[in-house]
Amino acid sequence: MNRAAPKNLTERARSYHRLVRGETGGEWVDFSGHSAEGADFSGLDLRDANFSRARLAGARFVDCILDGAVFFAADLKSADLSGARLVGADLRGVDLTQARLVGSDLSGANLREAALLDGPPLTRDSGEDAGSPDLAWTRHAVRPACLDGANLSGARLAHASLHGASMMEVDLSDADLSRALLPRSRARKARFIDAVLTQTRLTGADLRDADMSGSDLSCADLDMAETGGMITSGETQDWVTLTPAALDKAIQAHETQCKRPGDGKAADFSGHDLRALSSLRGRILTALVARNANLAGMDLSGVQLQGAQLAGSDLRGCTLDAADLRGADLSGARLSQASLTQTRLGPLTLAGGRLYPANLRDAQLRFIRAEQADLSGARLDGTDLTGADLRTASYDPDGLSSARTDGARLT
Repeated sequence: MNRAAPKNLTERARSYHRLVRGETGGEWVDFSGHSAEGADFSGLDLRDANFSRARLAGARFVDCILDGAVFFAADLKSADLSGARLVGADLRGVDLTQARLVGSDLSGANLREAALLDGPPLTRDSGEDAGSPDLAWTRHAVRPACLDGANLSGARLAHASLHGASMMEVDLSDADLSRALLPRSRARKARFIDAVLTQTRLTGADLRDADMSGSDLSCADLDMAETGGMITSGETQDWVTLTPAALDKAIQAHETQCKRPGDGKAADFSGHDLRALSSLRGRILTALVARNANLAGMDLSGVQLQGAQLAGSDLRGCTLDAADLRGADLSGARLSQASLTQTRLGPLTLAGGRLYPANLRDAQLRFIRAEQADLSGARLDGTDLTGADLRTASYDPDGLSSARTDGARLT
């Protein structure tokens, strides 16, 4: 651990600020591993700075610009980030207990396994979460973080611990809260529009007047939650459900048909809820028919879905890394918060050399991660790519002319 007086580190931070702003006397600074509890960085532009594993308990980042900054595994207990901009920041594994983020902007930030905790002492071997693989460390009796009014739209909060956090009027639209722990959180008038809530624990939470429009609550735990005035979509999808054994049997038959035509049977999962399996990793599902199906939050990495019919399906929060979706029809599908690292969404070559492009027309791909993904030739008419990360993806720039790219990172 590098130790520096808070005053000295603040002075170096001002040099970094000057560098970012193009002013004279600026210099690049690596803040990783430094110990500077109580340092005051208020008002500085520290975008893309590296604070990995830094000890910054009680530090002040009020009204700072921290877009793209890395705080991996940093200690920010009791830190004040009120009014700060942390768009796309890396906050994985950060300890934010008792921190203040009132009015801050964390849209698109990654808070996976971050701790914003409250409650009595609790370890892996005791209490309500005994044995939970999501619990990365011991919890202590502390006050929760204050996120009132913060913008967390598109934030990645999978597996995050927000026990008792104050989240009044927070915006969590399009956020990935899969398997996050929010018991006893105070989220009155919060916006959860189109959020991914797969196995999210909201037990005892105050959700009065919260807006859950577009979110699927069927797999969320709302036991004892206060839901008076809570807004939902109004319409609920009546999914066709099968047992895991029946689903797996049908998928095996489809795989056999793909490998040896005539020996198996092509599956049609249109309108089905496939989440009972949780994973289809590496399966061969070429030309699968699953229109308007629910696969939200599933692990589909490495799956072969060439030419699949997935129009209107819910794939929010899915892991599709290295999956082959060439020529697939994903028109109107919902893929917000999906991981598409090295995913193939280019055209499928048919007999005679004819190319059949992937169809993403009117699909929702908000806040997707598409590192080294191939979207060349894909139909993107009306596609919503708000906040998407396409910096290392292959795509036709002209194809984005009719797509929505607000806040997307393209270069």
